[in-house]
Amino acid sequence: MLQLDQSGFGMSGRDYYLDPNLQKMRDAYMKLVKDIVMLFSATDADATAFAEMVLRLETDLANVTTFS
Repeated sequence: MLQLDQSGFGMSGRDYYLDPNLQKMRDAYMKLVKDIVMLFSATDADATAFAEMVLRLETDLANVTTFS
């Protein structure tokens, strides 16, 4: 039996991903993810690409979830 559960997002709730007025929060979150990835010796370009991918994935999840 397969069971899937939603544990949450990197940011507090789905509005942080979807509300146009919270773009500064998304920018800060992406910088945080990038900075963490760079601690593992990633290049700036690779860290930026990874942070963008994380934000895209979490935004896609926010679009299809009822979590708030």
